Amino acid sequence: AHFPESPNFIDEIVAKLQEIGIKQITGDIIVDESEFSDTGANSGWTVNDVGHSYGAGFFGFNYSDNTFKINTNDYTTVPDMPFVEIVVDYSNSDTEIIHGMNSDYYVVRGRNVEKPNFSVETTMNRPSEVFVDQLTTALDSIGITVEGNFIAPSNSITPLLTHVSPPNIEIVKSLMFRSDNMMAEATLRSNFPHKSRQDALTAQGELWESRGFDMKYTHILDGSGLARGNRVTPAF
Repeated sequence: AHFPESPNFIDEIVAKLQEIGIKQITGDIIVDESEFSDTGANSGWTVNDVGHSYGAGFFGFNYSDNTFKINTNDYTTVPDMPFVEIVVDYSNSDTEIIHGMNSDYYVVRGRNVEKPNFSVETTMNRPSEVFVDQLTTALDSIGITVEGNFIAPSNSITPLLTHVSPPNIEIVKSLMFRSDNMMAEATLRSNFPHKSRQDALTAQGELWESRGFDMKYTHILDGSGLARGNRVTPAF
């Protein structure tokens, strides 16, 4: 959403499959997230944070900023989230979103939840599944069916489309201006692919030490600063 000039990924895929004449996908749509382990909401974050859009976690595949909207009047979501469970509860207080760590259960409560057209934005737990569902629906709408049959793995892969992101400097500029925690987490992890979160944090510390910074009394738990346990000394 923060880069409107960037092509819509699903639209790109649909257009490419139409262009090359694909009519049917015999197998499944598979999202490969193997480049990263230890993903999702950071264990150092609080439950109060992960319920709100600024608390979106980083995954091996990220979609729609890993957030979605809940319309409290009719329990619909944008984008469609077929696997979530939503409870709306009126209370005489400000709006509160309760969403457990890496959970598909959401509670929205507050004095405004019964107002027409009222909605809240929260975080999604399985962005790759949301993407597959959205892509399957888009393909079906133009007559390309996804059969979902088992296909034996093959070492022969032919790339059909490469999606190009905005330049990294534009991503960093955007996340810094908006304090985007998910993009900050992604920046840390993308600098150290095939490593766990802790391995990436260790490598980051080693990088700063190589530049002459004393990391002895620092305690860093994430790439964004959202973890309440982050500590740095005044000297640092």
